[in-house]
Amino acid sequence: MSSLFEGVTVGPLKLANRLVMAPMTRQRAADQGVPSPLMAEYYAQRAGVGLIVTEGTQPNVVGQGYPGTPGLHTDAQVAGWRQVTDSVHAAGGQIFAQLMHSGRIGHELITGHRPVAPSPVRPAGQAYTPAGPRDFEVPAELSTDQIEQTVGAFADAARRAGGGGVDGGGRRGAPP
Repeated sequence: MSSLFEGVTVGPLKLANRLVMAPMTRQRAADQGVPSPLMAEYYAQRAGVGLIVTEGTQPNVVGQGYPGTPGLHTDAQVAGWRQVTDSVHAAGGQIFAQLMHSGRIGHELITGHRPVAPSPVRPAGQAYTPAGPRDFEVPAELSTDQIEQTVGAFADAARRAGGGGVDGGGRRGAPP
């Protein structure tokens, strides 16, 4: 039987152990969803696990559902993630970006845009906004073209993360 603390190879990744840090939203991004130095420190402190999966990272501005969460759709965000991934890699760790669109769980006070969803159904509950808790809004219903644009935003964010070895926070040919 393998030990939890033994290294393991998963596809092209050689992990130091079989521990995986699950995504936990910390809401520590700076303005416009730019990953902060505090995030770089936080993730680097946890680089001893075999693999880190980041908090949910929005692929476009309307995908943000909570204040202080990071994005991966602007050059400034990519630069912020570069600091995070460089810190984790320097500490010997591996890190993957979790891309997440919050859909109808959001608020115009967070993004400046009405939340979007496949149908205009208001979720129950409240969003935590910079102005305090507010009832969720009825989301704008996405058209087929807008759904395709959202899929494209995920692909663009993955490229920016380095998953395709194109640019961004990851090493060429490896996830960030």
